[in-house]
Amino acid sequence: WPREQQGRDHGLVALGEIVTSSIAYLTDFLLDDAAFAKLVSELNGCSTVVCKAQYGDQDADPARRNYRTTISSMARLAAQADVENLALFRLSERYASDEWRDMLSWCSTVLPATSFPKHWEQIG
Repeated sequence: WPREQQGRDHGLVALGEIVTSSIAYLTDFLLDDAAFAKLVSELNGCSTVVCKAQYGDQDADPARRNYRTTISSMARLAAQADVENLALFRLSERYASDEWRDMLSWCSTVLPATSFPKHWEQIG
């Protein structure tokens, strides 16, 4: 990254002016209280969080046992971290498409800019 452009030193501050969005990708982790608090801080103001969230709330115990997150815990995390957009993917096939729609609907009440991938339009 050249610091000098057109004879002027712009320093590293210019990078913040060029990069206007940030993306975080989260997958396969235990979202306990300590991780939640740390991620709220780390993700604060992030433009988009893309997260693998396989479990519904009714399966919170197996989610914890398998070091996974629930879809609603990710919505709460994103909302508390002031994330702009939350993209959820890799929901378990144990749920029917109407359950996926219900989970997305609930998450959207917590963080309105929550979505599934666009090619999931038939369920989103």
